[in-house]
Amino acid sequence: CVAGIGTTIAGECTLDDCVILSGNVTLHQYCHVGQWTLVQSGCRISKDVPPYSIMAGNPVEYHGVNAVVLQQHKNTSERVLRHIANAYRLIYQGNFSLQDAVQKIIDQVPMSEEIENIVAFVKESKRGIVK
Repeated sequence: CVAGIGTTIAGECTLDDCVILSGNVTLHQYCHVGQWTLVQSGCRISKDVPPYSIMAGNPVEYHGVNAVVLQQHKNTSERVLRHIANAYRLIYQGNFSLQDAVQKIIDQVPMSEEIENIVAFVKESKRGIVK
């Protein structure tokens, strides 16, 4: 994991592998940040951040799949990146409850290790995910 200058991480936070927190990011107590995630500068996080995502802005919002890092360091295929993007499209752009979006991912998106990680992360989230 990488934490930029001025980043504040409250107690009991969980950072999965290969997380990048840019400068001046603030994580609220008990937040969970999923693997291969990029949180851009100045974000204040009070909910869980799902894996393979880019989060930016204040209030924080989903800004896409962390595709460049996944390709460079994990050798993720274009096909799997499209599947990750489709899963997040259902979560963030579909007009579904989070539970319905997860079910649609299971039904519609081809399963891979990455998709299984996203589904498990969302199902196990205690704080809810950044929307």
